[in-house]
Amino acid sequence: MELNVKQRKILIIGVVLIIVMGLFPPWTYTYKYRTTYSESPAGYGFIATPPRGDGQSQGVRLDISRLILQGIIILIAVGLGVYLIDGRKE
Repeated sequence: MELNVKQRKILIIGVVLIIVMGLFPPWTYTYKYRTTYSESPAGYGFIATPPRGDGQSQGVRLDISRLILQGIIILIAVGLGVYLIDGRKE
């Protein structure tokens, strides 16, 4: 299957979005004290400089489930975009 210009643009946009999403992933604050454990969103931040917890009972981790969900949504949107733009028309 050969892609037309519009389909290539959609693919390029999708790749750029995935790269940006990987560079600025979602983070989650974790809190653990004795038997209590909770998590709360910490927003998005550069992968090399994550948000900081207090170091004792509060930590921070990547929100992998949200990152995967975002990636799936982008892949579906790009796939639909490429599919819906007819490759025979230019």
